[in-house]
Amino acid sequence: ALRGGHDGLEVIRPLLGEAASVVRPGGLVAIEIQYDQGEVVEKLFREAGLESISRHADHEGHDRVVMGRRPE
Repeated sequence: ALRGGHDGLEVIRPLLGEAASVVRPGGLVAIEIQYDQGEVVEKLFREAGLESISRHADHEGHDRVVMGRRPE
């Protein structure tokens, strides 16, 4: 686990901020999240310009991964 700062997102925000410049068009971005961050991380994906965003649950039904694609 990484130290994510006061809200747990201090690692995720810069990663998504760079996604458009490092992921090929049509490429997939997937980030593992804390169980209660799905909604806010999905919003960050949208703000980063990613599309086809989806959340995926772990075996207990908690959001665990958010995925999205860079537009073509």
